[in-house]
Amino acid sequence: DLLMNLAGAGGGALSGTMLSATGYGGLNAAAGLIVVPVLAVVAGYALGRSRTATR
Repeated sequence: DLLMNLAGAGGGALSGTMLSATGYGGLNAAAGLIVVPVLAVVAGYALGRSRTATR
């Protein structure tokens, strides 16, 4: 529980600082830089598994 609370507090502090410095556009861009590569990896993994399942 302690680690989960510390992670939440750290994320809130980081996003609050970024929000005040760059606004919502900057916060969204930073989130996109994290989310888009993860989605690409997951999609590539899913496509790879579907190709091997049909063979």
